[in-house]
Amino acid sequence: MVHNLYRFYLYTVFLAMLIFAAIGLGLLLQPLLAFTPLRGSYGASPATAVIVQGSVFFGVSWLIAGLLGGLHYWLIRRDMHNDPDGASSAIRAFFLNIAELLAAPIALGLAAYGVIEQLGQVYTPDVSGLAAVVI
Repeated sequence: MVHNLYRFYLYTVFLAMLIFAAIGLGLLLQPLLAFTPLRGSYGASPATAVIVQGSVFFGVSWLIAGLLGGLHYWLIRRDMHNDPDGASSAIRAFFLNIAELLAAPIALGLAAYGVIEQLGQVYTPDVSGLAAVVI
């Protein structure tokens, strides 16, 4: 029982660090994609401060996620080496599949919304934020 709680903790923290790194990447991509035609007809170019803030948050979030996620990944690998049944456990299968179950429909739905939103519009809206989330 305690070993399963330990595995649950490891996978929860590792998945949280992946989400944290993805948020950092999204906050960097959003102002960068605003320099492309995804900005729309009347969107304003982002200020330099927004790009600097996004870059700093990206660097800090990836550093933290890399250190904590890397540590927990190493602990997961060590746990699987010590207990070969851990590779086929229900906790591992749940966490590997829940990430895909949540991320794929959200990305697909937002991408479809971004495309459908532009249909029939004379002036194209700003979809740089949607593109950053989908990526």
